[in-house]
Amino acid sequence: MEVVSSEEMARIEHLACNKGAKEEDFMEAAGRGIALHVQSFIQERGLARVITLLCGKGNNAGDAYVAGTLLHSLGFSVSAYQLVPIDESSSLCHRHRLRFIAEGGFVKEIGSAADCRFPSGGVIVAA
Repeated sequence: MEVVSSEEMARIEHLACNKGAKEEDFMEAAGRGIALHVQSFIQERGLARVITLLCGKGNNAGDAYVAGTLLHSLGFSVSAYQLVPIDESSSLCHRHRLRFIAEGGFVKEIGSAADCRFPSGGVIVAA
């Protein structure tokens, strides 16, 4: 696996979009990958099936909402904390936040991670 900078990843994604790929597809794939990794991590360590998402305003937060939706559908308890006003978020982040809520996910809007009262156990996903 090759590690690239955020600038290089943006360039790669731009090239892929020019060839017909869609940001939505990248987000779905990233969210699915996150969900599968978190599921495996929890199962291997015998942790509580509790996931806390810390969501900012960009597409990484959208990735987390995709992961949260999938994990919720698999029976995990998933809560999201929106750290930035949603109207400042990317359109994909906003869209997947709404889908997460529609599928039964819980979102609390707060000013910062310092304002969070995290559930005990489980995993925190910072996005």
